[in-house]
Amino acid sequence: MITYSRDSLRDLTREDLIELILQQAEEIRRLQEEMAALKKPPTTSRNSSQPPSRDWKSNRPARKSGQRRGAVPGHEKAERPLVEKPDKVIDVPVTACTRAPTAGRT
Repeated sequence: MITYSRDSLRDLTREDLIELILQQAEEIRRLQEEMAALKKPPTTSRNSSQPPSRDWKSNRPARKSGQRRGAVPGHEKAERPLVEKPDKVIDVPVTACTRAPTAGRT
């Protein structure tokens, strides 16, 4: 940005001064548009048609509900009983195991 003093402005011609004013007016307009864009809140699913998955996520941890996951301690286990004579038996060989990386390899 060029800085002008009163003396340097007095030395300019009328046409140069008009050109300088027009350049400054354009710069003011551009900066005002930039400020208006910066003042707008970011678009979210609440103020636009953007889906919630595109919302900005903060880096804070999720709130805990205070309840523990899983069954209530001491409850009676409910499961289906095994059949004495199954209709069909299907042998499924293990090809990969997520708990033991070497299991199932031959």
